Amino acid sequence: MESLAFLVVILMLTAILGGPVAILLTMIRTRNILLTILRRVVHGVIVMFSLMVTSTFLFNVQLPLPVHLIGLYGVAMAYIAIRREYFPEVRIIAP
Repeated sequence: MESLAFLVVILMLTAILGGPVAILLTMIRTRNILLTILRRVVHGVIVMFSLMVTSTFLFNVQLPLPVHLIGLYGVAMAYIAIRREYFPEVRIIAP
């Protein structure tokens, strides 16, 4: 039963912290092309894994409401991280 609790903790931490960590990675700007590629690969892996876990939380109907809200939070954070990294010039609301 302890291993199941560890698995749940890992999944919840991935859902809660995946998006903010990816957003923090978008704040790092480098001029070295190799570091930029490495940062984008790490960013993509974090966002991909976070989206897989949070979409499972969001669309599984058997889970309670707080878990659905964590899933919604994770998807929103991953969306923001993707927009900041790969589409920084696109504005949703023009000034």
